[in-house]
Amino acid sequence: RSDHASARTLLTSALDLHRATDGPDAIDTLTVQLDLAELLSWLHEPRAAEALAADADARLVRHHGTLHALRGTALQVRAAVADSPALARRQLEEAVRISRASVAVDDPRRIRRVSALAAARLREGRHAEAEALLDEALRDAARVNGGRAPVTIGVLTNRAALDMARGDARAAEARHRAALGLAIELIGPDSFQVANALNNLAVAAANQGRYGEAVAALRDSHARHVRLFGAAHPRTINAARNVGMALFLGDRASECVTWMRAAADQRHRVAGGTDASAAYMRAQLARCLARSGEAREAVTTLERALPVLEASGSG
Repeated sequence: RSDHASARTLLTSALDLHRATDGPDAIDTLTVQLDLAELLSWLHEPRAAEALAADADARLVRHHGTLHALRGTALQVRAAVADSPALARRQLEEAVRISRASVAVDDPRRIRRVSALAAARLREGRHAEAEALLDEALRDAARVNGGRAPVTIGVLTNRAALDMARGDARAAEARHRAALGLAIELIGPDSFQVANALNNLAVAAANQGRYGEAVAALRDSHARHVRLFGAAHPRTINAARNVGMALFLGDRASECVTWMRAAADQRHRVAGGTDASAAYMRAQLARCLARSGEAREAVTTLERALPVLEASGSG
């Protein structure tokens, strides 16, 4: 239910107890270790998450075999924090292969991994492959309590992303509304899943020209992100950027400047001056500045962002 601090404390204590009583190689110990690693990946602590997941993966291979179902969890966590998309894709492919060999079709772990691999295919522009995987995930999710299960939320979200990539914002909106309803009912109104669904709904609305509605939903989503993660978390910063860009699209340039400046500055403080995402946000800020009539600052802002973008290959 997105009480991350409490979850982290409990998982850390549970892991210490399992290591002391069952040993570091026991399945119960490694299950808790991977739960903690997954939480740390959500909290944007990639090094800690990778260290725990890689250690668990090695222990599973050494003591329980390469096809143990828990290895799918280890590989999925590692993929979530991998340095390169190619590495993440390979890890997800192996996670799916293991899951298909070791767990039932209606096991939420298997469904999540198939959906995650579909999302990776989508990011690569391989839409047909993504669709086939998402059809599989949706079909299997329907077996879990008739589809009224938390795993369905993520599958619907990824399927909606495919709709958006194909230019069908209306279909994406319908899926995001379904995901929002499930998130409120099954996880709770104050959860990350609700905050994320509101963000996604807003993007779909903006793509249909409903900018006022999009801004309202994005402000709500941002406030929820602040409560869940804090103002400096990358997810929260990106939520603030989304508010700014919705304001830009709705011709509310001065408000866009306020939001985009705050998002870009916060990202710069967190990630440093050579961070490509911070530079990209500054480039977006420059668009807002130019539209609001502040051309000189817009040019200066772009001049600061351009070398970083060029160095990262994004220029």
